[in-house]
This record gives sequence, structure tokens and C-alpha cells, in this order.
Amino acid sequence: MIDKDILLIIPVCFPNAENTNYVKKELKRVGEIFIKRDDSFSPRLQSAIIKSADGNIEKFDYYVNLAIIDWRDILMNAGFGFDIDKHNDWIKEKLKLIK
Repeated sequence: MIDKDILLIIPVCFPNAENTNYVKKELKRVGEIFIKRDDSFSPRLQSAIIKSADGNIEKFDYYVNLAIIDWRDILMNAGFGFDIDKHNDWIKEKLKLIK
């Protein structure tokens, strides 16, 4: 599962259509792995992966794989490690680029 706001910012962060579809597929997979943990956790982790990748598909793959091994590193890298709502601020900033 991918949050609706995250779906909106994926094309902003990964403008190549082929990459956009791939990112959606992989984030859905990550969401399915972590949904059992907590409904609010997946969007936080997915946002951290997108932010950490910084538009680079190779980095995205790296962070997806790292998230499955140790998700805490991703949250810390993105600056979302200590504040469970910080990713929402980042998403809001990205959504402003759409409007």
C-alpha cells in the first residue's frame, strides 16, 4: 500500500515515467512487508526511501534493499529518525511543487 500523497510526489521525485512505475511497484512491495508493523509506519519509511534516493534510481534500489535489512538507517539518513511526523512536512513541501 502507498499513501495517496506519496503517489502524487513520486513523479516529482522521479520524473521519468518508466522510473515512476518502477518506484511505485517497489514502494508497494516495501509497504506490504511493513504494513504488519503499523499502518502509519509504511508512509514514513517509503518517504525516507524517496528522499534518500534524491531522484537517483540506483540509490533508490539501494535504499529499498537496505530498508528491508535495517529500516532504521533509512529513517536516520532522511532525517525522520527522531520525529515520527517529520516525513509529513517533507511530503507537504514536495506537494507544493505540484501546485
